[in-house]
Amino acid sequence: CSSDLDGKLNTGIKDKYGRIQAVIDDFIRFGASEEIGYLNKPHIGTDVLKHVMKEMREALRRQGVATDFCLVSEPLRRYAAEDAAWIKTKGLPYEEFLQHTIQSDIVVEVVQSRQVGITVRALEAMFYHKKLITNNAAIRNTPLYYPCNVLIWEPGVQEKLPAFLQAAYQPLPEAVEKRYTFAAWLDNFLQPGAAD
Repeated sequence: CSSDLDGKLNTGIKDKYGRIQAVIDDFIRFGASEEIGYLNKPHIGTDVLKHVMKEMREALRRQGVATDFCLVSEPLRRYAAEDAAWIKTKGLPYEEFLQHTIQSDIVVEVVQSRQVGITVRALEAMFYHKKLITNNAAIRNTPLYYPCNVLIWEPGVQEKLPAFLQAAYQPLPEAVEKRYTFAAWLDNFLQPGAAD
């Protein structure tokens, strides 16, 4: 689900996991009109969208979550004063991004509708022993999925969020981490079936 600058909510995907409805339910919970839950082409307006996003950020802060975002600016777009520290004219260099990851407790990833499989963000979270919040439901079917370390953003997740945030990261078995190393990938590439 994405929102353009006019506050229109649209997506071009078929959503068998209910992720779109989860996002819309969250928008309603944080102040959007209930009509976006049943309209075919919902629109909440930029002014309401900004308020909803602020309420979501505040809900995370009330749970004790300190947020660190890097927003890449869009030409001619105006941003809230409290976001000024995170506005960049271009994306972070990868080394700087990794430093943010290392200093964080939780990695948040939002996969695009056409992405499939495990992402680099999920691997970074595993290798740096960070918890992961993701909308990638496919991760549930991988060895990386441990509910204490990975929270899939889907319907009903809000009730699980406080416990997830408070729980400590649980180290994965060495065999799981080893499976996703470059050496294991290379072995599998050169000798298909070797990693299984």
